[in-house]
Amino acid sequence: MRKVAIIVLFQLLDIAASQTSYGRQFFLGFPRNSDVGQSHQISIDIVTRVKAQTVSLTIQSPFQHGLNANKTLKFTSQKTFSLSDGYELHFTERDRRGVYVEANHDVAVFVTNVQGDNSGDTYAAIPVQGLGNKYVVAAYEHFDFSYPSEFLIVATQDNTDVHMSFPNGSRFTLDLQKYDVYQESSPRGDLSGTVITSNNNFSLFGGATCGELKNDNGPFNGCDFMVDQIPPLNGNNRNIEVIIPEIFHQNYVYRIYSGNVTSQICHRNKTRGQAECLQSSDFNHNMYESTMTNGTSAVYCKSADFFVALYKDQQGFMMIIPSIDQYLTSYRFLIPSIYSSGQNHYIAVIVPTAEKAGIMINGQPDSPIASTLVVSPFENYTVVTYRVSNLHVNDVTHSAGNVKFGLFCYGYKDRSPASAYGFAIGFAFGM
Repeated sequence: MRKVAIIVLFQLLDIAASQTSYGRQFFLGFPRNSDVGQSHQISIDIVTRVKAQTVSLTIQSPFQHGLNANKTLKFTSQKTFSLSDGYELHFTERDRRGVYVEANHDVAVFVTNVQGDNSGDTYAAIPVQGLGNKYVVAAYEHFDFSYPSEFLIVATQDNTDVHMSFPNGSRFTLDLQKYDVYQESSPRGDLSGTVITSNNNFSLFGGATCGELKNDNGPFNGCDFMVDQIPPLNGNNRNIEVIIPEIFHQNYVYRIYSGNVTSQICHRNKTRGQAECLQSSDFNHNMYESTMTNGTSAVYCKSADFFVALYKDQQGFMMIIPSIDQYLTSYRFLIPSIYSSGQNHYIAVIVPTAEKAGIMINGQPDSPIASTLVVSPFENYTVVTYRVSNLHVNDVTHSAGNVKFGLFCYGYKDRSPASAYGFAIGFAFGM
């Protein structure tokens, strides 16, 4: 029996729903995780935005009455429940399996899907106000024919006309109704770079059923489920500055996704040393992939519309990285209790170096296990890494109250093929 985990979080400060990943309406979908027919252990964790706050929450899927998603409940501080694995699509197919979440206060939603103890990932859901109608797919290469690259669309309105342009030049159009879910599954190629447009806003998720970095030669290399919700291209060229956090004692690659490269996008990492500025000719099907690296990395452009995804090696996960202007001043989160097979859990804080001493975890300063200056041109930022043992609600704030910082959560088990996960805990959008 598989289930699908949703962690619903509330942000500490009163930030308008239209500005951040904390919202009141979400449309969720569940791409395939690894092996069809294998047991998945997953839960739904819900955390209030404010301590002791009582929240009314509705989760519904009108066309899947037997799959236990139709619930309305009230809870205070934290609530855990489960979804059936029947919502997960397995191949290239279409069904009415979309799930709608509505709350009477702003919430953040994190969705987890784990197979046993060796394949899993978590994504941070984007609320309705953050959706769009034009996307570039971020996925990853298939491990072999049994574990395809994939993306999944959830329609939020009736009469949603979807147009897909694939990297191989083929095109496909379909009409979706509200709660319809369409999954594209490719055992023969990477679906990254596919351009999807529509007349209505929709939710998009991308990844790989069991992805492995192509230059992964570690002692425990092997595939792992990768998934994240993809941000839309908003068509507004702006100054974008992305700091990619250090993943403690791990390597990764990053990909830059852009629908239209009209100006130079520069990047720098520990392996490359010097900055490299990319032209449109450096992108392959709307995507550029870095070499394997570790430490911190930076991607920046004065006028562009792009996003960056990190892919961890060995026990893999994928994670969309918010830009500096998307950082928040406080976060509240819960590590999914589903990850109970001995993983070590971490948070990475990207903070102005002069302010790093002010980071507070549950109201108290804590001792980091690593502190790394960010590569140029963002030497005024530091990535501070903490190990987290509290699987209950954690509050991360700054003693000054108004300092913005980025926050990422990830976990893996040392020297083991156990499942890994990673996600951005919260972010602003609409910049």
